Amino acid sequence: MSNTKDFNTHGSTLNAVVDNKEQAAYGMPENSLIVHWNGPVLSVNDRFNAHNCKVIVKYTGENVLESGLLTGEKLIANQGVLIKVNKGKGEVYLYGFSPQWRAQTSGTFKLLYNMMYK
Repeated sequence: MSNTKDFNTHGSTLNAVVDNKEQAAYGMPENSLIVHWNGPVLSVNDRFNAHNCKVIVKYTGENVLESGLLTGEKLIANQGVLIKVNKGKGEVYLYGFSPQWRAQTSGTFKLLYNMMYK
């Protein structure tokens, strides 16, 4: 998805669904906003041991765009924003956006700070 004609967000606010029962998402509302600036879009593929992956935050299936520009909504709809991957005795968290970015919606800081309590 490197072609900006097919996919482009360029600093847009997008609607996401959060599994707030996961420790990484404690305190987040089920329906949240994410600021996305042409970052990666994450998906779980069965070829890579999908049973080890848990999608914690994903974009909505429709009406993904809340504010800004979104080209290629079909490419991002229902795709991962935050995925937990079990690896050996540990866990790896993959972010498809920058939760620490100062322009981010303030609620998404929890997705980063909750990791400090593991």
